[in-house]
Amino acid sequence: MSDDILPDLLPYLTQKCSHLVTEEFHRGMNLQRVSRSRWRMLVWLSEHQPYSIKDLTERLMLKQPTVTRLVDMAIADGLVEKNFDLKDGRQTIITLTTSGEALAKELKDRARLMNKRLVEKIGKRRAKNLATQLHDVIAHLESEL
Repeated sequence: MSDDILPDLLPYLTQKCSHLVTEEFHRGMNLQRVSRSRWRMLVWLSEHQPYSIKDLTERLMLKQPTVTRLVDMAIADGLVEKNFDLKDGRQTIITLTTSGEALAKELKDRARLMNKRLVEKIGKRRAKNLATQLHDVIAHLESEL
């Protein structure tokens, strides 16, 4: 009888699956000069702007100093703008520039293509079942927070 615990732990299995899927996805994305965090931020903003740094931190699943650096670098590259929220002057709001919107569109197009290839590689039924199960688990765990 084996005493191996790691291969059957849900955190290990989900992390390993995430790692394998993410590596496959990003290999085909050919991001070159765009970091994984940056492309996720740009795409998220393209679909949900304006957004606060606090909310971006939660959505991107990164620590606040990392998101602040990410935003500052994107500002320096002319991809996003930072303004104060008119409703709450203490809060900073991030929006895409025209250049940021163009890059986000290009990244979204590549992501759609890579996702399609990944679904084909995994198998449509398996990918759909996995997505459904993951959505269910996420919803269940978030409802308990």
